[in-house]
Amino acid sequence: MSPEPTVGYRYVLEQLVALEYAVVATPFAVDFDYRKPAASIHEKIGAARGELVERGYGSLPVVGLGHSLGALMHVLLSCEYSSADQGVTASGTALVSYNNKSAEGAIPAFKEVFVPALSPLEPLLEEGSAIRNSIARVQEARAADFRRLRSAVVGVQDALGLKEGESLVPGVPPLVLRGLEDLEAAAGLVDQLPEVVASIARGASEFEPTPAEMRDLVAASCALRSPLLVRFDNDAIDESEALLEILPAEAGAELVELTGSHVTPLAIDPNAPSTPLLPIPEQFADGGLRNALLENADALVLALDEYFSKSIAVEDSFRDDTVGKAVEDTSEEVDPEVANGADLSKAQQFFYDVVSEGEAVEDNGKEVDHEVANGADLSKAQQFFYGV
Repeated sequence: MSPEPTVGYRYVLEQLVALEYAVVATPFAVDFDYRKPAASIHEKIGAARGELVERGYGSLPVVGLGHSLGALMHVLLSCEYSSADQGVTASGTALVSYNNKSAEGAIPAFKEVFVPALSPLEPLLEEGSAIRNSIARVQEARAADFRRLRSAVVGVQDALGLKEGESLVPGVPPLVLRGLEDLEAAAGLVDQLPEVVASIARGASEFEPTPAEMRDLVAASCALRSPLLVRFDNDAIDESEALLEILPAEAGAELVELTGSHVTPLAIDPNAPSTPLLPIPEQFADGGLRNALLENADALVLALDEYFSKSIAVEDSFRDDTVGKAVEDTSEEVDPEVANGADLSKAQQFFYDVVSEGEAVEDNGKEVDHEVANGADLSKAQQFFYGV
């Protein structure tokens, strides 16, 4: 659901919004080279961060959430980009249904059937080819059709004197515009297919990093702080337990198991005002049908909120106590935003400066390895300070 997360994960995200979280959803295009979507996400998070600062939300604590490939993206981002590169340090990250399977594991008979079958199509699917140009024209025409349909619906509403969000049928929410938006979003999924097929035709037969390379990368450089790993009891492709085994011990990861399946986070509430579906009749809703559809997703949201709240509380304690202590322990003159912890990115840089001299480690009195004491491994130094 990566191209349209606000559609695929609508119910879960709306429940988080109802709990007063501000959600930044980062769509990305699937690629055999995982570093490409990771770079796209990194860029979008940076842009969103700047916009949040402009809106006055820059001081909000940040938490991360990813499902399946999205969970892998969070892990890869933590390995490839430092907190300074990302411009933000997450108080906690929830990895739901983590999956790091090979292409063969994800698509049965992939190398034996799909790669040989699609290889002859390479010249036809190259950028600028007649087929690719035809696909682009179809996509442009489809987008124009959707624009015309939306304009026509709005015109009918205006002609009938209906206000925005008002329905022609009393008691039934307006569904047409929402349905058009979701149809266009679904078309975005289809739009990815030509590039995926072209990649296979060019010889792509495995994801990069490969599963083995990804495991090595995680073990060596994953900098996630106390992540929550969530798996469902009816999920045959989940690899959360394997991830837990290779995460550095100092990461402080926790694994929980909930009732549900790999698609539980994609739950749909037919009664939600934002869903272009007819609501469940009251007699069936009262009979528990709606709850049966959503109870596993609700349990997920509850677990996420509990974890995020705990992570933010730890971050607040870290900010109030540890930042102030380290500033007091050093003779350096630093600006007030560092001293009171209001700017954690500046505080983090300050800690890097201090740990490179070994002062903060000595003042704390804890026994840590030399890579932390001399600042050679900043991810370990960062984890040490979080522990303090």
